[in-house]
Amino acid sequence: MNYKKIIKQLCEGLGGIENIKNVSHCATRFRVSLVDESKFNKDLIDSIEGVKGSIKVGTQFQIIFGSEVGNVYREFTASYRLNGSENIEEKEEGFSFKKIVADIGTYVQGAVGFIIIPLTGCGMLKALLTVLSFAGIVSPDNTTYQLFWAASDCIMYFFPILLAVGAAKRLGCSEGMAMIMGLMMFAPTYITALNEGTTLTLFGIGVPQFSWANQFLPVLMSVYLYSLLEKFFQRYLPSILVNIVSPLAAVIIMTPINFLIISNIFVVFNAVISIPATAIAEYRIIVMPVLAMLWPLLTLFGLHGAVYQTVYLIYFSIYGFDPVAITSYLCTHMAIGTVALYQGIFSKIPEKKEMGISSAITMFFGSISEPAIFGVMLKDKRLWYAQACGAGIGAIIAAVLGIKNYIVGNSASLLGLAGFIGPESSVVAVLVTIIVSIIVTGALCMVFAKDVDAKN
Repeated sequence: MNYKKIIKQLCEGLGGIENIKNVSHCATRFRVSLVDESKFNKDLIDSIEGVKGSIKVGTQFQIIFGSEVGNVYREFTASYRLNGSENIEEKEEGFSFKKIVADIGTYVQGAVGFIIIPLTGCGMLKALLTVLSFAGIVSPDNTTYQLFWAASDCIMYFFPILLAVGAAKRLGCSEGMAMIMGLMMFAPTYITALNEGTTLTLFGIGVPQFSWANQFLPVLMSVYLYSLLEKFFQRYLPSILVNIVSPLAAVIIMTPINFLIISNIFVVFNAVISIPATAIAEYRIIVMPVLAMLWPLLTLFGLHGAVYQTVYLIYFSIYGFDPVAITSYLCTHMAIGTVALYQGIFSKIPEKKEMGISSAITMFFGSISEPAIFGVMLKDKRLWYAQACGAGIGAIIAAVLGIKNYIVGNSASLLGLAGFIGPESSVVAVLVTIIVSIIVTGALCMVFAKDVDAKN
């Protein structure tokens, strides 16, 4: 791919460099916020080499490149210097519940997207260790095993700090100060008090016994509030005082907010959210097939990341594993990979055959669904129906057999299968779920689209 040509066309399609506020990316999408959204040229963007589609979610435009997105992002940021979102006035818009929900989803997904790669690395290491332990090659009592496990587990303990950096990148505020918002909740004095069950006081008010480790919503709220403070100080303080007064005032203000307000909010929130979360887990035989069929639709609108990341992180904070989100996603991904492979094998059109095989490989082993969704399923609704039914039936089997995901950041692909093996989720159950998802989807492809090249 000619990345220089791609980013030149990309810049033109986005209305010029002066129209771009900030850019970021996740595993497959180049994400952009614009000053004047009317200058977004969808036809030009969609015609660029490597682009598989584009969509607007909330106030953000998402351009789907697939696995090449990292290379495009690096070339773009190396070639262009942005003004920075803090220098640009946001346009005032009326109140819209839909817009608020979309913006929250964009914020969460943008923040978490920053750490998807390290989450994947640590998750795969845990999966490898699980396989070695299950096969009896290495004992969990071995100190080498324990050190590698600790190395892979550190990302979850310090998850809020990494998340703070991603949130700061999304909000355009100081990344260093954002890290402080999370780090203060890991101060030795506070952690020791938590471990010993000692109640500390701040201004004579009791600080709740609440650990931010493994949590993600508290730090997102904290960094958001800090970003508002930073913008306030930058706007109203003389420039000579900003770098001195702003960080000092921010730490003084955010310390009681973090310890007394945000922590108390999420003590209550966790207690409340555990009620429906537990109910959903108990009735997952109904919920999981619905989710399995909905994931591709959510992916079309770029909402899948925010939804599944939020759901599975909530479950990990409650149970230490995810019985719903990634497990249903596994069935969806197996079904999507099957319909793509079906097209790749049975199509007589070279372009469709190449798209089917390449997107199937990307799906089965890379856990990236956009190429198959945009390049195969959207162009043939019969394959979409086959995928939806196959994923739904596979998810019912997964719910009945009780498979669960034990590793945060685990891939819902063939390479991430070890992450679904644990005390209450056997190898046989996982393999049966995958085989059923693939066979049922393949059979339905034969029923719905016997001639894959026929018009539909």
